[in-house]
Order: sequence, then C-alpha cells, then structure tokens
Amino acid sequence: MNKLTIFCFIGLFASCSSYQKIHITPQSTVTVPTRDNHDYSRIMLHNKSMQELRASIYSTATDTSTGGFGINKLAKIELTLNKSQQLKITNPTNTKVKLSYISYKADAPKQTDNEYVSFTLHNSSAKSIPLIIPGVMNPNLSPISNSGVDLKVGHEILFKQKGKTYVLLTVDNSYANKKVDVAKILRLRKEELGI
Repeated sequence: MNKLTIFCFIGLFASCSSYQKIHITPQSTVTVPTRDNHDYSRIMLHNKSMQELRASIYSTATDTSTGGFGINKLAKIELTLNKSQQLKITNPTNTKVKLSYISYKADAPKQTDNEYVSFTLHNSSAKSIPLIIPGVMNPNLSPISNSGVDLKVGHEILFKQKGKTYVLLTVDNSYANKKVDVAKILRLRKEELGI
C-alpha cells in the first residue's frame, strides 16, 4: 500500500468517525454522542479506568432505559445504535474515570426472513457475567441487573471459560418477552459441558 492510499484511507476514516475522550466525575452519568444524521451508529468504547462502570441504552423518544450492562475495568465494547437510541455511562464510584470512544456510521442490520425476539437478560447472581453476542455487543452483565435485547431467531449468545468460547443459548421464540436468568443458565451449561 503506497503513502497516497494510506493518507486517503486515514482521511476517509477521520471524516466518518470521531475519536473522543470523556472524563466522568464520581456518582454521575454522561451521554455518549452519536451522529444524528446517521440512521445507525457503531460505537467502540474503551474503559480506561480500573473501575467497573454501568451502561444503559435509552430511547430518545421516551427517555426510558431499554437495557443495560456493566463495563469491566479496562474493557472494550462495541455496539450499534439506531438514531432513536442513546448510550449513557454511569460512574457509580467515588473516583473520576476516563473513557475513550469512536463513533461512526454503521450499516443497517441486514433484513432476513428470520424474525426478531425481544427479551431480557437477567443476572440474578452477585458477580458480573461477561457475554459475547456476535455482531451486536459484548455486554458485561452487572450483578443483579437486567439488559434488554432484540435478537434474531437462531442468534447465539456465547461465554468464555479459560480462554475457550462456548454457546450459552440460541435464541428462539420461547424467549419472547421473557426475563432469562443468565446466571442459572450459565451454571447449568457449565455442568453440561463439565467445565
């Protein structure tokens, strides 16, 4: 790749994204800006602190939370929001924390014949549960918390154990509008897998 190509690529990326740093004071919440002129925005967020933070996705129409998850210390997450959603980050600690993020235009989700199912991931345990939802986000469910999701039938939710990735569950219609106890399912899956 020659220098001209590299500069063109950098210029294109810079015009489509914005790298920002955010400082969150103790016991406060900030909204991560997205580009209003985009139907969908992809956000890559890096928690640069040694504290666990809380994230919530809000509907701009009703200003109510539609889901939430934890962000571990030094964790990186990616998620896609539509223009009617906002990402709010809360610092529940007594320490000032620092985040960085990039927000850029994202493609609309591919339309398929598969229907989508809305349900809630519930962490009934006293420990955080990191999950992987390929192509959507990698949430870290905070203790005793809920996270609303809207996933395609057949979509897999994964978890990691000792460096290996396993399927926690595969979405089907039986999950529609239900609260799914992730801690319980995780415990049963580990028993099934012998891990």
